[in-house]
Parts: sequence; C-alpha cells; structure tokens
Amino acid sequence: MKINALKLWFLSTVTLLVVALTMRMVWEALTAYAIGTIIISTLLVLIILGVYSATIYFTFNPDFKKLKSPPFRIGFSAILIAALIAGSVHAYRFIPSPEANIPISIPMALLLLAAEYSICVLLIYLLWRK
Repeated sequence: MKINALKLWFLSTVTLLVVALTMRMVWEALTAYAIGTIIISTLLVLIILGVYSATIYFTFNPDFKKLKSPPFRIGFSAILIAALIAGSVHAYRFIPSPEANIPISIPMALLLLAAEYSICVLLIYLLWRK
C-alpha cells in the first residue's frame, strides 16, 4: 500500500509538470507565425506525451523485458527521432537569429546539438542492439 501511494504521489507530481509543459507548447504552437516554431512545438508535445506515457507504464508495471519489444523500440525510437528533428530545427533557426548575439551563444548551441545527437544515437544503438 505504501509503495502504491508513493507511485501515485510521483505520478501526480510528474503530471503537473507534463500538463504545464504541454500547455506551454500548445500555446506556443497556436500563437506561432513561423512554421519552424509550429514544428518544434508539435514535436515537443509528442515527445513529452510519449515520455510521460512510458513513465506511467513503467511506474506501475516495471517489467523491463518490455524494453526489448518491437512496439516499445519503435515508439521510443520515434520519440528520439522527433527530439533530434526538434533540436535541429531549433538550432537552425537560433544560430542566425539576433537572439544569438552573445559570443558564447553559438558555440553553446552547437555543443548542445552535438550532445543531443550523441545521446540519441547512443540510445537508439542500445535499444536496437541484439
């Protein structure tokens, strides 16, 4: 009983975060004029909801053998690819923008993009290796 209460407490806390992030990204997509912003916001909503659904599932059913199932592999790979697309579009739009006027902004953006690519490729490799 105590463990289930902790699981519910954890998920209710995460739910508050997910609802706030989703509301912000939907608002951003609805008020955006640029197609890049709409793409980034939509992909981020899908990423947030995908990670949230996996969190709910593994909180109540921690059967990690499911991590090797084809539906989970495909779904998680889709989430990672969506993250790569969103990060790439964001970097492509940020680097030439006037918001990148601080000299350290562009190197930081490129380092973050490289880290994102590295971790996503590593996770996809670990997920699909035999």
